Amino acid sequence: MSKLKIKKENIKLYFSFLISYIIIATLLSFSYYNEYTFWKSGDITPNDIVSSSFLQMKDSWKSSQIGVGKDILNAKNKSFEDFLNTIDEYFSSLKLDPSQHIFPEEKIDEIRLIVNELLLTAFNKTKNSKSLRDIFNYFYNDLELVNGLSSEEKDKIKKIIVKLSSKFYLQKKLKFISSTFTPRKSSIKPGEIVIKSGTKLTNKDLKLLRKLHVKKKNIPIFNFVSLFLLSFIIYLLFFFYFLLFAKEFLKNLKKVYLLLTILIFGVLLGVVILPTYFYIFPIPFFAIIIAISINLNIGIAYVFTLTLLLSFIIGGKIFYFMTIMMLSGITSVFLVNNPKGRSVFTKTGVVVGTLNFFLIIFLDIYKFNFSIATAKIALLGFFTGFFSPIMVLGILPIIEDIFTISTSIKLLELSDPSHPLLKRLLDEAPGTYQHSAIVSNLAVAAASTIGADPLLARAGGFYHDIGKLKRPYLFIENQMSNKNIHDEIQPTLSTLAIISHVKDGVELAKRYNLPEEVINIIREHHGTSLVSYFYFQAIKKPSKKDELSEEDFRYPGPKPQSKEAAIVMLADAVEAASRTLTNPTATKIRNFIKSIIQKIVDDGQLEESPLTFRDINLIEETFEKFLLSLFHTRIEYPKIKQKE
Repeated sequence: MSKLKIKKENIKLYFSFLISYIIIATLLSFSYYNEYTFWKSGDITPNDIVSSSFLQMKDSWKSSQIGVGKDILNAKNKSFEDFLNTIDEYFSSLKLDPSQHIFPEEKIDEIRLIVNELLLTAFNKTKNSKSLRDIFNYFYNDLELVNGLSSEEKDKIKKIIVKLSSKFYLQKKLKFISSTFTPRKSSIKPGEIVIKSGTKLTNKDLKLLRKLHVKKKNIPIFNFVSLFLLSFIIYLLFFFYFLLFAKEFLKNLKKVYLLLTILIFGVLLGVVILPTYFYIFPIPFFAIIIAISINLNIGIAYVFTLTLLLSFIIGGKIFYFMTIMMLSGITSVFLVNNPKGRSVFTKTGVVVGTLNFFLIIFLDIYKFNFSIATAKIALLGFFTGFFSPIMVLGILPIIEDIFTISTSIKLLELSDPSHPLLKRLLDEAPGTYQHSAIVSNLAVAAASTIGADPLLARAGGFYHDIGKLKRPYLFIENQMSNKNIHDEIQPTLSTLAIISHVKDGVELAKRYNLPEEVINIIREHHGTSLVSYFYFQAIKKPSKKDELSEEDFRYPGPKPQSKEAAIVMLADAVEAASRTLTNPTATKIRNFIKSIIQKIVDDGQLEESPLTFRDINLIEETFEKFLLSLFHTRIEYPKIKQKE
């Protein structure tokens, strides 16, 4: 396995994975914050919910008109210090003047200290804003909690503060709106239990909690750091798994973008659905798209990765969630692997839907939760599993157009003989069509043997020679007479005509919107191999021998970059050469195949492909079995004499 080099394409790959992780981590954090911060209908309170004194204050006194303009006057330290001195002087004057004894004389000093202390504390509590409204809210809140003062005395203190603040700030020529302080009594007192533990919250309860600004809990920053680190570990494992089992897609970033896009959409849908109802989350839908667009291994990795990432926000019933998601997702991936037609999606829907139905029922029985509601939920699970694969059929053409990639279904359609390009090949170059059909069958058998993509190999085999449609008469398999046109032209000209079928094939494939993977096979199926027949014809002419260059008789390349392209190259060479076999036997066929493939290996045509020597041995054995069946002997039927 070649090393992963740091080059432009790989930098794009790393950047794509990094950006997608940031998006996913942000979505998970949002859902985590929303789940554990805010109460929802149906939540059961684990503890008593008590009315906070400060929040109660905001509810009780918000009808007061105390404020400064639009609550934007900032109380500067110096002006507020002067204000405190004014209040202190006022309470000191109360003690000196018996006619103003609105409080018991023995309490005046105590009240003076309490008021000063509470106002200074309220000033220090305000953080961003230093407005009088905020300061007074804290002051009134704390004053309510002071023991030893009657309700009448507290009301008098509030009126005094309103009056003094109005007078003080008017003297300072600052805009200040003042009115008689008329607090609205609340039915909820500070510190009162508003909702008891074990209560299932209703919409009415939620309105009360929102009114009092009561949150489920405040999440420390360390919780979010833990979420980021845990999700990053899972994502990193997924990234390395991709590099290990889908390295051939490093040169096809479109499939990487599709994979990451589907992963982001899976997390996004999970954030929306899971906090409410996870039974209807369609993980088979996403898993099938990945499996038929990339491969089986990445489809399975996708199921595990998405399930683990979403488990951070599922809350309770995590065992239910992971069991149903993993089993239904992996089952759907295996069922659609190498599809033979569209009917596989309906069959997959029935199997996965039935699996979901029984999983939900058995899990509820196992957890002693079985009821009539279980049957309803199981039906939802069935319909989710049933419709997920069918929905894939509807969205696949859109995905193929947006990302310009080939899926298993697309490759299956390309191998249909009714495809316009194959119909042209059959009508205009029947010999090439028959050759391509045999190459396709050889390639499918070899690809299945070594674990390559048989559908891509099949399509590549069918289309590898479509460039011959431009000048079909130049190729021996399409010449109906014994006369060979190349006998009348120079070998160099013949070579140019033969080599050009690769370039012509690529142009034709693009015109018919064939997938990039198939176009690559057309471009690479001859590599940089030598057109040996015409090269040897050319060197037979002494006058031109010194001027000849072997490079002029080689295809421009590139060499095969994938297993499928290498398989088509070998199948093409073996099929073409097999037409020269006479009286074939098993030994003759075996040696013939080995010699053809060995020439290709010695010429260095496979050095850039991921084929191993073991793969090549398996391909030789597969080709041998195929050609033996192709050249099998037939019995001679006896002639029957007619009776007179």
